[in-house]
Amino acid sequence: MIPFQGGSGAREVGPEGSCIAAAWSPDGKWMYFNAQVDGTFHLWRQRFPDGRPEQITFGPAEEEGLAVMPDGKSVVTAIGAQRTVVWIHDDAGERPVSQEGSTFAPRFSADGRRVYYLARPNSAFVAVRGDAELWRQDVSSGKTERLLPAHQKLRCFTRRDRRRLRRSAC
Repeated sequence: MIPFQGGSGAREVGPEGSCIAAAWSPDGKWMYFNAQVDGTFHLWRQRFPDGRPEQITFGPAEEEGLAVMPDGKSVVTAIGAQRTVVWIHDDAGERPVSQEGSTFAPRFSADGRRVYYLARPNSAFVAVRGDAELWRQDVSSGKTERLLPAHQKLRCFTRRDRRRLRRSAC
């Protein structure tokens, strides 16, 4: 926050993360923030001038945008969940690799017969890849199998020769 009249009164406010919206309560005692912290967008508030940021929304849905009602008793935001889906487009048509959760970061095997991808079956949000599962699907049959569970906190990528999948701890 920087004073309009300039000077040395600049200081950071709000949670540590990327702020996309901010608003004041009508009485000037609270600041509200829509910020991405630890990969998810939620609403925060902070008492002015010396309070600490407090998260006020939680859960798998995320908030985008922020307005404080003129009476100061309510805030308005848009709530939703992101979902990404890996689709295969080939001679047989178009189809998703999974109907559940979010899938992302696809890689084909060197022979093109299998597609490897990361998935978060129980969560819509995909910004944090560290808790994703590694899956493989046979392109022609559609048979899918989980190769590595999420609890291993793995980051997966193919080697340059595209013959092996390598994993490393995050």
